[in-house]
Amino acid sequence: MEIKENIELSKTLESISPFLKDVYLSALLSFNQKNNKLRFNNCSTNFRELFRLFFEEVAPDSEIKKAHWFVPDSSSKNGITRAHRVKYSVYNFISPSNFQKDFSQDVNDLSTKLLSKIDQFSKYTHFNSKIVNINEGLAKAIIDEATELFINLLQTMANSKEVFLEYVEEKIQDELTHTLFLNTFDKIDILSTHTSIEEVNDIEFKIDRITPDNVVIVGNGSIHCELQYGSDSDQRNDLGYKTNDSYPFTFTGYINTSVISEIRINPNEITIDTDEFYN
Repeated sequence: MEIKENIELSKTLESISPFLKDVYLSALLSFNQKNNKLRFNNCSTNFRELFRLFFEEVAPDSEIKKAHWFVPDSSSKNGITRAHRVKYSVYNFISPSNFQKDFSQDVNDLSTKLLSKIDQFSKYTHFNSKIVNINEGLAKAIIDEATELFINLLQTMANSKEVFLEYVEEKIQDELTHTLFLNTFDKIDILSTHTSIEEVNDIEFKIDRITPDNVVIVGNGSIHCELQYGSDSDQRNDLGYKTNDSYPFTFTGYINTSVISEIRINPNEITIDTDEFYN
């Protein structure tokens, strides 16, 4: 009975750090040494260290301490625990309260299982004569479970930004529309006597970066405008003219990492492209 390399896990670890992949493959190599009574103990040591090295890469102490959600744990010398590392790897600087409750609960459950698995590896790492030559079937099941948990964590990390954006999508759209309708933009204002925004369409956005205070988003969309030439009096006397046109725009916005309702989109960070009007 041997354990084969999980290609998905290998590739992801390598993308973070080639050394992580080396440690993972070394763990499998240890397990597959069938004539070595300490094969599972050695494998456990490698897996425990793999988790430690992984979290050092994706959840550095210095960054965790910057998170507003971070509360030092007195049981740890530096205040940081493995639970903090799992939390940061998924949420980054964003407060867990800014995610859907189902997602946050899934993360909590995953964290509990991961920490339990690491503790289990520690048990077999600090071995004695009674904790060697472990039943092969049991040992393989433990490694398989750890691999599955690792992949689950990596997938959760990869999906967290999308989950967050889905949760705040409506709030971002409302704030963007509110900002566009309540402000005057010179680029469209000069196109006619009276230019008014009628609709905001095709809004798309993504996370550009995450700082301790803000999730910075960048996006684009289209505004549908009414262009009125002549005064309202001219319109009533059939001396004016109205037409409609649409223009693309880009924008930058800021979402507070602690309070999801605090979304800020500055008018001066909305750029409307009216080049097509002149062509």
